[in-house]
Amino acid sequence: MLFDSWRVVAGEQRSIQLHLVSIQPRYMGELEPKWSLLQYSLFRVDMLLHALTMKFLEQDSYAVDAEELGKLQAVVTIYKKIHEEVEKASDHPELVIDELTELMLLIDPHYSSILELDADN
Repeated sequence: MLFDSWRVVAGEQRSIQLHLVSIQPRYMGELEPKWSLLQYSLFRVDMLLHALTMKFLEQDSYAVDAEELGKLQAVVTIYKKIHEEVEKASDHPELVIDELTELMLLIDPHYSSILELDADN
């Protein structure tokens, strides 16, 4: 039963990936870099969730270490912030990415280099 439930979660992850692929930042004008960074960030969050899913399936256990727990807490906070921004019906919800930098640095060890590339453009 637990395995079947987890398969549903894994299926939803693939659904998230399909929605992310449909974002076309090049049509966002001057906000293209923010949309691209948001899209990249969500892909990295999705990859973390996928890695934890695979770990669960291999170990048949939900046990996580302190680092993984911190990353999971960061994921929850990221999705809460995005949800809050969408609920506000903001004209530019993509700007929430600026508030997510610290959390993304916890999740993605390469995020700082992505920020540097973004700053150079």
